[in-house]
Amino acid sequence: AGAKTSRTAWSLSARPSHSSREGHAMGTSAMARSPVPFWWGGMAGFASAFFMVIASILRLAFYFRSPVSAPSPFQDEDFFQDWTSLDHEALAKLWAFRQASAPLEVAMDFIICIALFLVVPLVSALGEAFDMHQSGHKAAKTVLLPCFTFAAVIVVLDLTFNAGAATTSAWIYRDWDLNKKHLESLEIAYMLSESRGLWLFAMEWWFIGTGMITAAYLNNRCKLMSAGWTVVSLLIAVLSVIGFAGEIVRFRSWMVGVEIEGAAIVLVGLILMPLWLVWAATHLKNLNGVEFVSIPAPGEDVGAEPVRDPEI
Repeated sequence: AGAKTSRTAWSLSARPSHSSREGHAMGTSAMARSPVPFWWGGMAGFASAFFMVIASILRLAFYFRSPVSAPSPFQDEDFFQDWTSLDHEALAKLWAFRQASAPLEVAMDFIICIALFLVVPLVSALGEAFDMHQSGHKAAKTVLLPCFTFAAVIVVLDLTFNAGAATTSAWIYRDWDLNKKHLESLEIAYMLSESRGLWLFAMEWWFIGTGMITAAYLNNRCKLMSAGWTVVSLLIAVLSVIGFAGEIVRFRSWMVGVEIEGAAIVLVGLILMPLWLVWAATHLKNLNGVEFVSIPAPGEDVGAEPVRDPEI
């Protein structure tokens, strides 16, 4: 009977990359090297972790310590009510803070852009490793990589929207002759513009959470890394859902939303995400010089002649 084409699983071999051996005794295995440079994915992961920590520290300082010349009026417990009532004094304090903090806010968004864009090559190499380690899975290319790519694109859009709104509105407040009615109109227009950014940033949390669930599933399926990395992935996924809720809750209670998002930033951006990135990057760097050996999946016909029992 003619040999049938079969899917094969991939496993790591300790053989060096210059090995010329092409098969096992049955001739059913083959050596393969990934076209994706694993070392580059590892280096991108280390750099992403560094920028992620820096961006998280700056964002937390921005939310709670206000490292700018004008203090944040949101630190006042009664400010939210005055703000939604369009109190002129409250709006004046808020716009003085926005004008002073606009450069720092744009810088923070830019660093976050760098961090998430560096996640993409790491996830690309990681997906390739998942694919070669055990016959692959469509989720590595159809869910895992697109989720982190979409998250990076959303951050770029968020940066452009926020940079435009922050710089232009600060210029209007600083140089235009605004009276009370003008300031009220400016605040309403600014918040309508910001609402788009809130939903965009919320969807960033959503895509990161979905990507983490996919990464946990793939690692649990093919055992590329230890179970601890899977647990960290699931923790980030759960906290991403909480971060998404924190963004949406702002429309009901601004300070509650800020506190929820701040907690998510501490746990994800400052601790868990850098740990996840460094863990994956270290593993990818260790894959250099290692070959993948294809092994027939259990129960699949590889075209070999059947071994007959001599007693039959």
